[in-house]
Amino acid sequence: MGEQTKVQIRSFQREDQEATLSLQDEFIEEFFPELMGDPRLHEWNKDIYDIYSSYMKSDGIFWVVEKGKEIVGMGGIKISEGAPVLSRIRVKKTERGKGIGTFLLKHMEEYCLREKYKKILVDTENHMVTAVKLYESHNYQRIRETKEEIDGKIYTTYFYEKYL
Repeated sequence: MGEQTKVQIRSFQREDQEATLSLQDEFIEEFFPELMGDPRLHEWNKDIYDIYSSYMKSDGIFWVVEKGKEIVGMGGIKISEGAPVLSRIRVKKTERGKGIGTFLLKHMEEYCLREKYKKILVDTENHMVTAVKLYESHNYQRIRETKEEIDGKIYTTYFYEKYL
């Protein structure tokens, strides 16, 4: 288990909001730098600005990954058409490559099994190579992809499912 023994996963609490926003900002800066400061980001990411209302008070759930007292990862589940959709899976850049993403994904899958869901859905962008590898190495099957143009740039989203 290596590095995973040094981390724990727990349910999101309101006081985690600032740390989760920081992880999201790091993610945007790394993968979508061209959108930094774009006023549309707030609308596109409105769930992350109020995780408690968007996940915990609705039909979802959200976790944070702690290493010591620092939040180094996060991820949530929302339900869409009766299936859990994995969302906002993030690992702090300095903590990647230590198995934290896999640890979190397995935690989320175990939750879905306990809740007796039959399949899990998730999507990611094509240029997020590590996320693509993570899902595909855990038997998620790509079911479709979409392309969207934003300000002259094409973004490709891969959609996956995994039957439990």
